[in-house]
Amino acid sequence: MGGYLIRKTKVLLLGGWQDSALTILKHFKNNSQYQFYVGDRWEYSVSRFSRYCNGFILLPNFAEDEKAYLKELIKSYKDNKIDVLLPIPQDEMVFVSRNKERLLKEGLKFLVPDYDLLEIAIDKYKLGEHLLKHSIPYPQTYCLANYTGQEILEKEGRLEEPFGKKLSGMARIFEIRVKHEGQWRVLYAYLYKDSIVVLAAFAKKTQKTPSAELRKAKKRLLDY
Repeated sequence: MGGYLIRKTKVLLLGGWQDSALTILKHFKNNSQYQFYVGDRWEYSVSRFSRYCNGFILLPNFAEDEKAYLKELIKSYKDNKIDVLLPIPQDEMVFVSRNKERLLKEGLKFLVPDYDLLEIAIDKYKLGEHLLKHSIPYPQTYCLANYTGQEILEKEGRLEEPFGKKLSGMARIFEIRVKHEGQWRVLYAYLYKDSIVVLAAFAKKTQKTPSAELRKAKKRLLDY
């Protein structure tokens, strides 16, 4: 008896440069129901070279010409008989959501929220207001425009990022960033909730905290 030929669902991933696109390709590698294409503004998009990518579509840069990007996106969708559009990075998602009516009118199908909701989701301040308004619990959050590191330290007893962070592999030592005529770093430790000892201060010239400064801070803490 003859078998049935089942047509695969063609999915166009927008923004193949992001790691999430590669993750999706690998996740569905053994799923015969889907066939993935990658669309990107960069010719050397990393997902283009994945063995699980069935085709690559080079699109114009919408930051330079939105109309050209939109026109080429619609044409590529139809020419390749794509079934659904899946934007991955935030910029691509916002673009698709903002042009939702035009894309729907052209027959494109996609998975994105309405622009009004997306605008709230990507703006941390608006998201906090939305959660508060609807009595939805969320972690303690500070607006940098309204709080300083000193105020948070007085209230909570310690600083978290972006004001300060605990150094990896250092049991009690934290680092704070200071901008004053260059980039500076201060290493410190908490003795009690309202008591801090400063262990070292230095100009930050490399991405990694110098090991000599770490050794100095550790020794001073032990000697304190």
